[in-house]
Amino acid sequence: MSSLYVREKVREWAQLPSITVPYYDTINVEEQPTDDVWFTAEFETEYSEKITFCGQTAEEGLINFVFESSAGTGDEALITVAQDTVSTILEQNDPSSELSLEMAYAPEEYTGGSADSGYRVLISVEYYHRR
Repeated sequence: MSSLYVREKVREWAQLPSITVPYYDTINVEEQPTDDVWFTAEFETEYSEKITFCGQTAEEGLINFVFESSAGTGDEALITVAQDTVSTILEQNDPSSELSLEMAYAPEEYTGGSADSGYRVLISVEYYHRR
């Protein structure tokens, strides 16, 4: 599980005024988005370690941004919006330098296509958190 700092900072960046797609925090919260296109974030810690004798730690992982639209509308519009949104989030800098976003992976399908009620695309972003 990613640290609370990572989650809070990413949620803040996901709701920037320059991002035109609505963000819904769906982790342990019951949401019923009605927007045509929306996104959420899932957090995956891959590694953590103590990096100094004084107790400073480092955490690495993935932030999975999941974008959804209606099934049967094709993938081009959703992938375009997903890539643009993730690019905007990647441009953000943490003033405390505790969190850095390293790189985004290529989009992946995250659904059964039109066999599901929604069509989802996932873009994972590597992160590094030092505290």
